[in-house]
Amino acid sequence: MYKKLTTTARDVLKLAESIARLQQDEHIDTEHLLLAMAQHDRGMAHQILLDCEIDSDKIHAELKKIRPIKPDCDIVTGNLPASPLLKEVITDAIEMAQNFDNKNVCTEFLLLGLTRHNQTLSGKIIAQLGLTDDMIREKIAQGT
Repeated sequence: MYKKLTTTARDVLKLAESIARLQQDEHIDTEHLLLAMAQHDRGMAHQILLDCEIDSDKIHAELKKIRPIKPDCDIVTGNLPASPLLKEVITDAIEMAQNFDNKNVCTEFLLLGLTRHNQTLSGKIIAQLGLTDDMIREKIAQGT
């Protein structure tokens, strides 16, 4: 599955893993991916978020409203697995990339995949910040 991801998309997933680790989570989830896209300064997803005036500070603020802060605990070590929801997002991103006639999955397709899952933390944050599936599709078509 990950072989279809571009180098930038894989880098974003690595950053998502680091974010999950810092948040003391035991797996990489959709909110970590969204934060990673906002923080990683390459890739179309980052540019789309910037164009829509969405940055990591705004995402963090929304995340704090939804998700309780964990008490201090041991830092998780080793490779963190992707959550089942994140795996679904990646699968959806692969499908959407193919719909756009792309062989590789770029970060914008991962972002688009997040919009399909509006009950996840990232889906709720995206909706709260006003980013829609149609907006992302339009930006992809424009090649932003």
